[in-house]
Amino acid sequence: MRILVIDDYPDILGLAREVLESEDHEVVTRESLNDVRALDLINCSLILTDFWMPDYDGIQVAQCMRELLNGKCPEIICMSSMPEDQVNMQGWFDGYILKPFTVEGLLDFVAVFKGRTK
Repeated sequence: MRILVIDDYPDILGLAREVLESEDHEVVTRESLNDVRALDLINCSLILTDFWMPDYDGIQVAQCMRELLNGKCPEIICMSSMPEDQVNMQGWFDGYILKPFTVEGLLDFVAVFKGRTK
């Protein structure tokens, strides 16, 4: 499964890449929406995006992806250190993962979405 991870913290990107690649996922990491390229989205099955970033927030990332991909957008997951009930997801996200996440937690979470895309 091809997964795009967008987060302004290189440590989170590195951990996500290492963990997900260990399970044979193809992982593309970007530090902001400005860094995302059209090629990143080809055959992308899942987008994990941080909620709070300096240039664009997670809602803006989700809006952009959904508009750009015109209804053919993969599922978009919000990652945040704030509890889910404190994040106004406004229907833009298909799921939520609390940071910091554990290796097992991330793998379990992705497995759920992998099952949805088969």
